[in-house]
Amino acid sequence: MNSSVDIIKSLSKKELIQLISTHFNMRQIFRTLNISYNKSSIHCFNKIVSEFKIKKSYLNSNNHPDIIEDTFKDIDSIEKAYWLGFIAADGYVPKDINRLSFSMSIKDEQHFNGFIKFINANKNYKKYYVGNYNNRMFQFSIYNKLFVDNIKKWGIISPKSKNLKFPNIKNKKMQNYFLLGLFDGDGSQKGELSSGSYRLLTKIKKIFKINKSITFHKNKFGSCYRLFIPVNIRRNLYKECSFNLKRKEVKEKERSMMLKRKCSCGNKLSLKDKKDCTYCSKTSKYSKNFLLSLLKTYKLLYIVAQHLNISSNALKKQLKKQKIDHKPFLKIQHGINHLDQEAIISYYNQSKSITDTSKKFNQSYDKIQKIVKHTDTYKNMKLKKLEVKKLKKQIIRMKKKYTFSQIAQILNLSVVYIKGLYYG
Repeated sequence: MNSSVDIIKSLSKKELIQLISTHFNMRQIFRTLNISYNKSSIHCFNKIVSEFKIKKSYLNSNNHPDIIEDTFKDIDSIEKAYWLGFIAADGYVPKDINRLSFSMSIKDEQHFNGFIKFINANKNYKKYYVGNYNNRMFQFSIYNKLFVDNIKKWGIISPKSKNLKFPNIKNKKMQNYFLLGLFDGDGSQKGELSSGSYRLLTKIKKIFKINKSITFHKNKFGSCYRLFIPVNIRRNLYKECSFNLKRKEVKEKERSMMLKRKCSCGNKLSLKDKKDCTYCSKTSKYSKNFLLSLLKTYKLLYIVAQHLNISSNALKKQLKKQKIDHKPFLKIQHGINHLDQEAIISYYNQSKSITDTSKKFNQSYDKIQKIVKHTDTYKNMKLKKLEVKKLKKQIIRMKKKYTFSQIAQILNLSVVYIKGLYYG
């Protein structure tokens, strides 16, 4: 351990600068010097670097000598807009250090090589490691003041949860490609775009006229906001792009193909459905003879549906599929199915209340009203209500000249009844 520290202390400033400029990181420097990589040697190395006033950003600064520094100075091409969105999603740009770094899964390495080629960086300087849940990852960093400053001026500065905002790009096509890069980085298979910045998602919602609301989600890894990007917008984004993340584009196409499928009954299949829709999957286990026997026994379709613990619509579709005429088993009058019309009318004639009748027969107010609206009781009640309204208007007019007792004498009604109408 002491020998490692002694070797580091014996280095001159020129030797240190040469080592830093020709090596990718500190671990490689220590390997060249044949010394151990531990806390004491790292501390000693950093101390000497600071004493000689060698900038830490000088480390790795020469790893990309041919990088195009002004790549993101102006967003005047679709490739620049896309990769700027990708950096906004997956890049890390510290506020005080001129560095852009990525930590990505190995399955996206081929796609990331497209970014390296676009900015003309050195693809050999990747650091491979094993991340959480044994996922193979790689790390890539760029130390270049001009290159990083051009990215920062578009509002991409970490921590992005607070600072990230939609860049001031006025060209509609460039806005589309920026969103595509952002979605390739932080989008999900369900079409949701995740971000820690509420301001960013609000701006996207406004620019692309998305009617969906922004939702807040929290789990053991942290919290974020999510916005659902509609299918038509996602399809348009992938339509003309040749350098996007193919993995997500393939999944998007598979999803759209799955949603186009139809069941044999004509219903659209959901992503969870395999062969039959939710209606058919519940009723397909029943044979034609079994259903016919139930219909003959119970005589009404809705009772059979209750017996099988399924909805009437599901049973109807299965009967149509098996070519069974279901119409004789429906009881339809005034557009209302499955109700005992006579019992409802007789009860309403006694109670003279639609609310009480609906509670008695466990049906909605509208259904009961449709059945009883042709009865004499309903018409008389309606006329009485109109008469009461007219009387109330008359009392309000008379109150300007007379007292309640005088109005009661004129109309030959009780004072209590007139007060009730007036204040009611």
